Amino acid sequence: MSENGVIFIAAGAKYVHAANLAAQSVREMAPSLMVDLFADVPDIADQTLFDQIHQIEDPHARSKVDYIHRTRFARTLYMDTDIRVVADISEMFKVLDRFDIALAHAHARNRPETTEVWNVQIPEAFPQMNGGVILFKATPPVLELMREWQAAYHRAGFSKDQVTLRELIWLSDLRLHILPPEYNLRYEKYLSVWRPREAVPRILHFERFKYKPKMARKKQQGQSENAEEDLQDGFRDLREGQPAGAAGLVSVVIPCYNQAHFLGEAIESVLAQSYPRFEIIVVDDGSTDDTSKVAARYPGVRYVYQNNQGVSAARNSGLARSEGEYVVFLDADDRLLPEALEAGLKCLKAHSECAFASGRYRFIAGDGSFLKPQRQRFVDKDSYVALLRRNYIGPPAAVMYRRAVFESVGGFDPPADMSADTDIYLRIASRFPICSHEEEVAEYRWHGANTSGDYARMLSTALYVLRKQREHVRGNEQYQEAYDAGVRGRQGAFGDRLVDEVRAHAREREWKRALRGIVALLRHYPRGITLLNERRMRRHRLPRQLEARRQELEAHERWLKELEGAEESGSALVAKERQNVQRLRRRVRRLERRIQDLDQRARILQGGMIRRLLKGLRSLRARVPRKKRGS
Repeated sequence: MSENGVIFIAAGAKYVHAANLAAQSVREMAPSLMVDLFADVPDIADQTLFDQIHQIEDPHARSKVDYIHRTRFARTLYMDTDIRVVADISEMFKVLDRFDIALAHAHARNRPETTEVWNVQIPEAFPQMNGGVILFKATPPVLELMREWQAAYHRAGFSKDQVTLRELIWLSDLRLHILPPEYNLRYEKYLSVWRPREAVPRILHFERFKYKPKMARKKQQGQSENAEEDLQDGFRDLREGQPAGAAGLVSVVIPCYNQAHFLGEAIESVLAQSYPRFEIIVVDDGSTDDTSKVAARYPGVRYVYQNNQGVSAARNSGLARSEGEYVVFLDADDRLLPEALEAGLKCLKAHSECAFASGRYRFIAGDGSFLKPQRQRFVDKDSYVALLRRNYIGPPAAVMYRRAVFESVGGFDPPADMSADTDIYLRIASRFPICSHEEEVAEYRWHGANTSGDYARMLSTALYVLRKQREHVRGNEQYQEAYDAGVRGRQGAFGDRLVDEVRAHAREREWKRALRGIVALLRHYPRGITLLNERRMRRHRLPRQLEARRQELEAHERWLKELEGAEESGSALVAKERQNVQRLRRRVRRLERRIQDLDQRARILQGGMIRRLLKGLRSLRARVPRKKRGS
C-alpha cells in the first residue's frame, strides 16, 4: 500500500471537470503527493494529473461514501472536487502519527439538514464536521468506520452525509483531530476579513469551484485560475493596508439640496441616537434655500458646501471628509430611528465578514406622520442574486457600511443618479458578503418633491445600473436568470408607471411632457408603447401581480415550515404566520380568477367580432348581383 496520497471522488461530468482543476492545484502546491480519482465518466479526466483513475459504478450525489474506503493509500486525504489547494499540504499527514482521523469544523453547523438526529442525541459542543476534507489512516478500525458510514448513509436517508458520520465518530474509539480552519476555508466571505498576521489558508472550499464556465471566463479575461490570486485579492480588498477610520466612530453623511425644511428633522434624528459615538457631516449640494442656516443651528455638525453636482457627488464629498470606522448616508428628507446606529453596529459585529448591514424602514408622509411599514423581506441565500432581481434593501439610511469597503469598490457613481444606492449595493454584494437584520432603523419620506417620482429617469438609471453588472453576470446561469428578471422587474416598476404618466399628460394635452415619456419608452421599454391602451395595461399588470404574490406566498410558506420546525405549533408567531399564508392564498386565488375572467371576456369579444365580420361578409355577398348562367 502506498504511503501518502490524495483522492477525489467525482460523480457527473461537472464534478470530473472540477476534479481536474482541484488536482492541478495539488500538483502545483504539493508535487510529492500521489493523486487518484474515482469517476463515473473517467474519459474526460485529465490523465496527466492522476496517478490512477478508478471507475465508479451506480453513481449518485454522495458517491464518496461508497468509495472512500477503497483508497490504496496508507494515509489518505480525501477532498471534495470544489476545492483549491493554495499552499503546501504535505505536512498534514504528520497529524496521523498521533491521530486516526482528522476533519475540519463545519462553518454552517446550525443548518437543519446538518443538525438532524439519527439515533443518538450528541452534545452541541461536539464538533459538527464538514465532510469535504477528510484525512485518515487506512487501518482496519478506520476502514470499518468508513464502511459503516456507507451503510448508515443509505439506510438513514438524510440529504447530508455529515449526520451519520458525526454520530459514528462520536460512538467510536478512534482518535479524532479537528483541523484548523485554514485547512477547509468554506466560504469566500472569510477572505475579506482574514488578516495578514493570521495563518495562511491552505485549502479553499468554495461553491463556485464546481463550475468550469466561470473559471474559463476568468481565464479569458487574463486572470489566473490559481485560487491563490483570489486569496491575495481577498486580503487586499477590505483589510490589508486600508484605513479603518476612527475605531467605533459612526459617520453620518447628510447630502442636502434645497431641503432645509426637512434638514433639521434629519439632524435631530441623529442627535437622538442611543449610540453616542457619531459625527454628522452635512453636504450642501449648491442649495439656494436656508440649508446653511439650519446646519449652523446645531453645534458640532460639520457643514460642507459644493456647487450643485448631484447626490452621488455630495455623498462622496461627505465620505472623503468623514473619519468614522462606519458610515451611514442619510438623505436630508429622511430620518433615523433612535436605535438605528446601535442596531447596525450590533449586526456588523456579529457578522465580521460582512461589508455592510441593512435594516428595515417605514414610510412617512411629508408632515412626518406614519404611513406604512416596509413590506416583509425574504432574501435569497445569495444577496447578490436578490439585488439583481430587485433592490430589497431600500433607501441608503437603512444601511451601515464598513468604511474600508469604499477603498475597494470606490464611491457612489454620479451617472447612476437616482439609482446610485442600488448601484453601490450591487457593486459591494458582487465582491463581499452582506447581511441584514429585522430592526426598523429609518423613516423614508414620501412627499411631492421626491425625485423618485420621475419615472423616465428612474427607468433609465435603473437599467443603466443593471447593465453595469453584465460582465459579472455573464457565464453564470443563476446570475443571468436573476439579471433578466431584474430587467423585467425594473421595466414593470418604472416603465408601467411611465406609461400611466404619458397617458395622463396626453389627457391634459401636455404634449411636450408626453413626448418626452414616449421617447424614454422607445429607448428603454418599447413594449410600453402598446400599453398606452388602458385595457391592455390592466391585463398586462395582472400576471406580474400574480407572480409577485405567488413568490411572496412561497417565501411565507417556507418561513412557516421553518417556524413549525423550530417552535411550538401553537405559538403566537406560528399562528400569525399561518394567517399570513392564508391571506396570501386568498389573494392568489382572486388574481387567478380575475385573469380567467378577463381571458374569457376577451375570447367572447373576439368571437363576437368574428361573427360580426362573417355576417358582414354574407350581407355584402347578398348585395352583389350574380351573373346569369350562359351570359
